[in-house]
Amino acid sequence: MKLRVDIKEIASKMKISLSKDDEEKYTSEIEDILDNFKKIEEVDVENIEPLFSPAENLNSFREDIKDISLNRIEVMKNAPLNDGVFFKSPKVNIVFKTDKSK
Repeated sequence: MKLRVDIKEIASKMKISLSKDDEEKYTSEIEDILDNFKKIEEVDVENIEPLFSPAENLNSFREDIKDISLNRIEVMKNAPLNDGVFFKSPKVNIVFKTDKSK
């Protein structure tokens, strides 16, 4: 069964205008997509348990064990830029350009 789509109503809600060619093209594409969902609805899932996540072990907890930490002085020796307490990084300037033609 082919589902009918009112592309003019969809375009109106999206506040866009479509040419006749675009209306025909998008109507056909959306109807094909909806038909594919109809095929999915036909699959028998009566005895299938729902899958909430593809991962089997969602929460893998371990014991919180206090251990020896890294020595700050030794760690800072490996950092190219630091002040002895904090890591430093070179200044980064990001310039966002906007299209003023619109």
